[in-house]
Amino acid sequence: MKIKEKVLKRVNGHTYNNENARKNMHKAYNRCYVLAKGNGKIITIKKSKRGVKGEIKKLQNQSYYDEYRQKMVNRYNGEQAVEIVLDELLDINNKQLWYNTIRNDIMMSRQGEILYYDNYKSKIDNIDIEEMVLKMIKEFNETGGLTLIKGLENEFVNLRELRYD
Repeated sequence: MKIKEKVLKRVNGHTYNNENARKNMHKAYNRCYVLAKGNGKIITIKKSKRGVKGEIKKLQNQSYYDEYRQKMVNRYNGEQAVEIVLDELLDINNKQLWYNTIRNDIMMSRQGEILYYDNYKSKIDNIDIEEMVLKMIKEFNETGGLTLIKGLENEFVNLRELRYD
């Protein structure tokens, strides 16, 4: 899988990343640039390629002494700039995006932790999405589990698995 595909999966896998990419879209060109590691992990999102190159220079200039290796180590590890066009992003009112968000938040939460609707309320515009999110949160908080939705489960993006690709 190419790095652009990995980055797009991460951006479309959670509303936080999707919203961050939308905020950093260049208004004239409808694109943004993501500084990402080789496994697709997002470091930062900038409006221009120049902004991402500046971040890469900052990383190249930062070094520290690694006591285990007993030498100076540079923080730059081959991060790349990936261009994302607005058309490649899922709409904020897409059920798949919200399903991915809630499911990943459940998977990453500690055992016994409950989800709060207030964390998602500010991003929701559509009534259908609001009902789905409320239903999923209520079910998780009451039963500790989640019923999988067939149509959405096929396209589910597990951010935990993407960590090790």
